[in-house]
Amino acid sequence: MISLFLRFAVKCLWVTVAYCSLLTYASAELQKIDKLKAAYMFNFTKFISWGDTNNGPIHFCVHRSPELESFLVALITSREKDKPTVVVSDTNESNTCDIIYLTDGEGLSNEHFHNSVLVTSNDVMLEVSPVIRFFVEEQKLRFEIDLEKAQELNVKISSKLIQVARVK
Repeated sequence: MISLFLRFAVKCLWVTVAYCSLLTYASAELQKIDKLKAAYMFNFTKFISWGDTNNGPIHFCVHRSPELESFLVALITSREKDKPTVVVSDTNESNTCDIIYLTDGEGLSNEHFHNSVLVTSNDVMLEVSPVIRFFVEEQKLRFEIDLEKAQELNVKISSKLIQVARVK
């Protein structure tokens, strides 16, 4: 009886170690500020709606940042166990992106941005203006929302999100 319990305990320990290793691997190369951005972006999905056009999960695309993409997948998996409402992929792997996070604009045409909520950092220079832009102010991560751009895309942003953002 004791050996059966011991075997079960060892299996549980191995599963726990494997799970923790996976989460650690997914975020190993990611800086703290990028982890914060990922958490912000996951929460943005709760306060943005695309009207009647989006009935399924939200397609979140990450451009040129496999570490951030892996971290977002792990974050969403840990938060949404039953039915995922957010699907994460690379911009090169998906034709449909509801939200795109760009670390740089290289390799993307304006077709990629069509009807997508673009999220960038303050150091990314693009021809297309983002709906949400991260910036650092007084050593704190902040974000700015361009309401005109959101309106052009027919995207509704909750007043709760607007209250905590700087509005452009």
